[in-house]
Amino acid sequence: AIRPARYTLNRDPEQCRAFMIRTKSWKYIYYDGFLPQLFNLERDPNEMDDLGNKKEYAGIRELLFKRLFDCITKRKLRTTLSNSEIASRTGKGKKRGYFIGVW
Repeated sequence: AIRPARYTLNRDPEQCRAFMIRTKSWKYIYYDGFLPQLFNLERDPNEMDDLGNKKEYAGIRELLFKRLFDCITKRKLRTTLSNSEIASRTGKGKKRGYFIGVW
């Protein structure tokens, strides 16, 4: 759902990004330009106690941020070509008639 909170925050749509990762025990939400949210799902299944700015949870926030960053940066965005097909085509654009950056 598209919510009007971005108007209150005076942000464009591309500035309103959030990414979430969860484990059995934790849910971590990273917001572009804002403090993260962290919830202990075992003690707080309804996510009412945000631990995102509490010092004693800095370690778990750092761990979950690293896991989230790893997921985001290593996810496969291509769905039509396998990694092996990409590898076999690398550097062969000119042979196939593609001239990118050639003026």
